[in-house]
Amino acid sequence: MKNSYLEKYRPYDFECEEVYPKQELNYERLEQAIINSHLELDKKRSIEKEKESEKRQSDWDDILKIESIPEQYRWSQKMIIRIKNDLKYLKAFFIYKKDYAEYTAVNLELQRLFPISMFIISQYGTLIFSICTIIYMVQHGLNIALITIAIISFFFSFIFRMAKIELDKTDDKEIINSSFNSTIAIVGIIIAIVAIVVDIGGNKNDKPMIKPKDCPYSINIEQIAYISDADENGEHTIYFSNGVSLKVSQSVYKEIYNEMKK
Repeated sequence: MKNSYLEKYRPYDFECEEVYPKQELNYERLEQAIINSHLELDKKRSIEKEKESEKRQSDWDDILKIESIPEQYRWSQKMIIRIKNDLKYLKAFFIYKKDYAEYTAVNLELQRLFPISMFIISQYGTLIFSICTIIYMVQHGLNIALITIAIISFFFSFIFRMAKIELDKTDDKEIINSSFNSTIAIVGIIIAIVAIVVDIGGNKNDKPMIKPKDCPYSINIEQIAYISDADENGEHTIYFSNGVSLKVSQSVYKEIYNEMKK
């Protein structure tokens, strides 16, 4: 009953067919379209960023009342305007106001300056070390270890140069901040290691240790508490602050005594 009702009132009786033929998806074209959209977006962002930078510079110049330099002016007139503008920038430097903070980035530039300075020092330091190593090998003969050290130092000098250029060109605050923090940490570690080495070396040199000729032991003069007179054998007994005693000959005694007098 139901089927006959549908057959009676159904206006058309046809089978569904595919109107559009099935096509395979071209992944290369899709990938290229995505890349082009990203490139267009990056280009648009770059243009907006450049316009924003130009506007900030224009606003900064308006605040300081910086004069523009017409092309038709003579060289002397252009020089006068440049001097006036430099004096206005100098005035803003010495009389810095809170309103200027929106247009300046001194803190960021200082964070950039420190790692760049370290990269420059490392660049020329490794290059000079590599050259000195090569000169040493020329004078004393080739050495595989020194050749390896010279090549690595020469290679790292260019790495430091690349890092310096990249940091100088970037405007990313996170990269500048991380470079500053990592450079501070590395310099701090180096200073701590040098201080420890110098302190250890200083302690070794400050210890008044002597090695008398006829004595099998090294003697720390600061630990000597008392030296007895010569006994019947002409030997002296040295008593140390840690409770140890040592018998020494007359020659050893004289050497220790002369050292203690210094």
